[in-house]
Amino acid sequence: MLLGGQAWFVTLTWLLIDRGAPGPTIGLVLMVAAIPRAALMLVGGAITDRHPPLAVLRISAGVMTVLIGLATFLVMQGAVPTWQLAALAALIGATDAFFFPAVGALIPQIVPPEQRHQANALIQLCDQVTQIAGPVLAGVVLARSGQVTAVAVIGGCFALGLIALLVMRSRPGLNGAEDAQSVRRAIAEALQFSWASPDVRSCLVVAAALSLGTVGPVSVGGALLADQRFGGAQALGILLGAFGAGAFLGVVVAGVARVPASATTVLAGTTACIGMGIGLLGVSSSLLMACAIAVPTGVAAGYLGVVATTMLQNRTPLEMQGRVSSLLMFAFFALDPISQGLSGLVVDIGIGPLFATAGVMLVAVAAAVARTTKGS
Repeated sequence: MLLGGQAWFVTLTWLLIDRGAPGPTIGLVLMVAAIPRAALMLVGGAITDRHPPLAVLRISAGVMTVLIGLATFLVMQGAVPTWQLAALAALIGATDAFFFPAVGALIPQIVPPEQRHQANALIQLCDQVTQIAGPVLAGVVLARSGQVTAVAVIGGCFALGLIALLVMRSRPGLNGAEDAQSVRRAIAEALQFSWASPDVRSCLVVAAALSLGTVGPVSVGGALLADQRFGGAQALGILLGAFGAGAFLGVVVAGVARVPASATTVLAGTTACIGMGIGLLGVSSSLLMACAIAVPTGVAAGYLGVVATTMLQNRTPLEMQGRVSSLLMFAFFALDPISQGLSGLVVDIGIGPLFATAGVMLVAVAAAVARTTKGS
């Protein structure tokens, strides 16, 4: 499923480009895909806690498989109108809002607490691999076999994921929460629980801070660094690859290392390391220097992702796993457009101030989390 999702993102973009869509139109379609995902994420978490997570996963995977099948049919007919691509993207984005909280809720139900750390590391390792393999798969198939084959291959990826989910069995009795409360009340209950729990609150605050302090600066500031200091687009690819390689290594380290005694302390420490790395990028004078900063920053981010996910699962009751998982994803993804917009404004002052501001903010959040740890 992850492989197909990454390949779909690239293929959708290429379908728009091939149809002569201008840059603003491409951005609008991608935004149309992101808005339903963010808007329905908390609803997806509430639904997941009311019904068996495995059932929610199967339905979501089935819907995505059907939608990609429809996309394949439309591409076979010839040029697909932009509005149809936008509608498909929105529907797939909305389905994601139910799929990902269900993944977060299923793991604590089928994996005992002492093995969740390794399970989360394995899932995030697969995510890191598919972030590389998905775009490569889409690019190779598009170049060699064309658009119809590319979309059909993506549909095959989703279909294989659906088959795997249909074969999977969860333990008896894991049927979600029995309280048929309203979705609004269920979301409010999760918000109250998350705010009242210092560890869960710290995870959500860190996720939001990382979205605000890394997504925009790396995408906007990184592009300008590559253009103005490092030699162009190839340098940007190498820089982003360095981040990705570091994150991959961080997930591997998290999977083989012992579970930290104080996850919140690790949360604060890794956030501070990421903040310092982001801040230092603004003063890097060469691509080699920037990559030397990006790799350990990525390691900290990859390690943090596993620790934070495991801590949330261990601190959250089973009947609330879907909602809290959706809160984590919402905290991270909902601020992406804001981060990019603010970065575009701050970068007018200079690349250095952009990275410095983001770095200081992340270090300040890390300090606040550390004080919370000492006070609890």
